[in-house]
Amino acid sequence: MIQMMKHWIDKDIENIPSLSEFAERLGYSYFYATKKFHEVEGITFREYIVSRNLQRFLAYHLWRIC
Repeated sequence: MIQMMKHWIDKDIENIPSLSEFAERLGYSYFYATKKFHEVEGITFREYIVSRNLQRFLAYHLWRIC
């Protein structure tokens, strides 16, 4: 479940569904998805998205500098 969510996020980071939408698509409750994501990744869903956006931003700007 978590790997699938991460794949969707990384595939189209501009159009990320909410955690509620992810949970619904996968047939889980919002609360279960929240708990499971944090349990597996060690960070919240929102923290993961912010981290991925920051990584993309830095990669893009570092590439432009070089």
